Amino acid sequence: MSIVNFIRTFIFIQSEKINKRIYLLVLIFASIIIGNCIYTWNGLISILPTIGSIIRTYCLWQNNMKLVRISGISTGILYGVYYSYYQSWFIVMGDIILLFTSIISIYKNDIKSRKEEKNENISNKAWSN
Repeated sequence: MSIVNFIRTFIFIQSEKINKRIYLLVLIFASIIIGNCIYTWNGLISILPTIGSIIRTYCLWQNNMKLVRISGISTGILYGVYYSYYQSWFIVMGDIILLFTSIISIYKNDIKSRKEEKNENISNKAWSN
């Protein structure tokens, strides 16, 4: 699954070279991810990385970086729980890092910048009066 996720991420990062309207790529990757889930089924726990990978696939396909940052949170949680179940603590640490990095990125790029824009607009209005 990691190889599929790597290839998917590499392809979608090359967004300028690939037309984002190609729905077939999303369907191909989603089908591979679901097929992998069926093939490696080990109970309901197997659904967690599948959902995380499908969310990440959709968000990488979009042109909205906010969605990519949010998918980092969902992927970190879903994969973190999955690997915790199997006691793969080194991988869980990586997912925790992904989770915190995504939260910091959302704060820095979405929340903080929105507050700064709002303050800038207020000060511009005050100067224009």
